Amino acid sequence: MNERLRAVSGRADITYKPSHTCGRHAFATNAIDSGIDVKTAMLAGGWESIEVFLGIYVNPRQNAGRLVADRFNAYKYDADL
Repeated sequence: MNERLRAVSGRADITYKPSHTCGRHAFATNAIDSGIDVKTAMLAGGWESIEVFLGIYVNPRQNAGRLVADRFNAYKYDADL
């Protein structure tokens, strides 16, 4: 399967990434986005290094500043949080 993806990526002139790498990025990012704490996500995915987990596999949101501001605002003004 990876050979086929590599060939298609080459014809499309895009950088090839193995399916294993894509799956690990998606797992890490989705776990954090779902509210799973870092330690639990690392344990479930088999990461031992927080630097590798957060620095390579977890992808920040484009609008991270807005998300944090909204969350703080909801926490300060919404008792149901």
